[in-house]
Amino acid sequence: MGRPPKHFGVEEKRAANHRSVVKYRQSPRGQTMLSTQRATLHRHKGPKAPPPPPPSLGIQLPPLSERIEALQRVPLPEDHKLFCEALLKPQSLDLSDIEQWKAEPPFEEDDNTCDPYSAAYCNYTHALGLVLHGTRLREQNERDAQRRAEFEGGGTEDVMNKLWEEIGAEYLSSVSSELLVNLASPTI
Repeated sequence: MGRPPKHFGVEEKRAANHRSVVKYRQSPRGQTMLSTQRATLHRHKGPKAPPPPPPSLGIQLPPLSERIEALQRVPLPEDHKLFCEALLKPQSLDLSDIEQWKAEPPFEEDDNTCDPYSAAYCNYTHALGLVLHGTRLREQNERDAQRRAEFEGGGTEDVMNKLWEEIGAEYLSSVSSELLVNLASPTI
């Protein structure tokens, strides 16, 4: 009556179970499962979150928009000559008329343009964009170097408080400019 036993004795059963476990761990599915288990066991060893802002500021920062994340993924035009010259050697370029383009939008229209749809105008605009991008990146690198020098001299707490103050000021200015744009845009 009944089926015959698969294993005769406890030792044979343990040995068969061990062979089965070893065989499963060597399979692709077992490897995936094992790496998942290891990740959950060691998740506390990962990078730690940045410290919360000081309670005096009480600023809640919004998440980055999809547009900003998309701009982060766009590679720099490092193979273009004008961009590299504006980034590394600003004295080799004529940057006399670039100041009018450094202003934030909306830009004033240029009355001297003959045909904005011509190829020459498009080429000039493209080159201007590359030069402006390189110039702004160079200026940002200079500001970053100056900022690093400031922060290397201060203590950790002073540096963090200064950073949170700057973030708060930027956030408040972006919120106020967004409100102005919403007020100025026509409603449907």
